[in-house]
Formats: sequence, structure tokens, C-alpha cells
Amino acid sequence: MDKDVHYFALKEFSNDSTETAVLFAEVFNNRSRCNTIMAKYSEKASEKVEKTMHEMKEGKLKSGSGKKVTSRKQAIAIGLSEAKKEGAKVPKKKS
Repeated sequence: MDKDVHYFALKEFSNDSTETAVLFAEVFNNRSRCNTIMAKYSEKASEKVEKTMHEMKEGKLKSGSGKKVTSRKQAIAIGLSEAKKEGAKVPKKKS
């Protein structure tokens, strides 16, 4: 597959620089490798995470101990936790 894509890119962009063709081939290859299955979150959960991220960026989001949250991952976890409490569809944590 990789050889075919590189050949196509080099043939298609033969008038352009080889650098452009190789760059195109790398981008094309990366797209085909990114076929991982993402978790499905409800719209309500997405909105909750969006709100908590906004609060974190403003410096208003606090953890359970009362300290400011500065970690992006922690803000997402708080948002998902709050959404789960409200009954939104949130997938189980992978272990």
C-alpha cells in the first residue's frame, strides 16, 4: 500500500518538486492509519465537557479538594463525571 501511494504521489506531482509529492504521500498514509474507533459520547456530555474546559481556561474550575484545575485531562474527566451524574451517555473507562 505504501509503495502504491508513494508511486501515485510521485507520478501525480512529477511537475512539482519531489518534496511536495513525498509530503502528500505522508499525509495520505497518516489518514489511512487513523482509523481507530473513538468512544461515542452523547451531545449532553460533549456540552458539559465544553463548559468545564471553558471554566478551566478562565481559571474558575476547581477539583474536589478545592484547588484550581490546570490539567486538560482532569478538566475532561470532571466534565464527563458531571455529565454521567446528570444521566448522559458516557462510555466506561477502558482499563
